[in-house]
Amino acid sequence: MKTIELPETLDIHATQALYDTLDTLVGQDVTLDGTRLKFFGTAAQQLVIVAQNTWAMSGKSFELENLGPDAVEDTRISDLAQFIFKQKAS
Repeated sequence: MKTIELPETLDIHATQALYDTLDTLVGQDVTLDGTRLKFFGTAAQQLVIVAQNTWAMSGKSFELENLGPDAVEDTRISDLAQFIFKQKAS
C-alpha cells in the first residue's frame, strides 16, 4: 500500500503533480492522506473521482483518508461530495 500525503493546498498546479504521481502508481493499492489538506480544489476532486473509478476497475484499493472539515466543505460546495464519498458496495 502506497500512502501519499496531500499538501495543504490542492489547486490546479498541485493537482497536476498529484496526477503525475498517481499515473506512476496505477496497479498498486493507494491511500491519499488528507491530514494537512485545507483547500481541495475542484480539479483535484475530479481527479480523485476518476482515480477511484480507475482503481476500482483494476481491483485495487484507492482510499482517501483523514480529510479535515475545510476539505470536506470544499467537496460540499463543489457538489462532488456524493461522488467522492460514495458508499462501498457490500
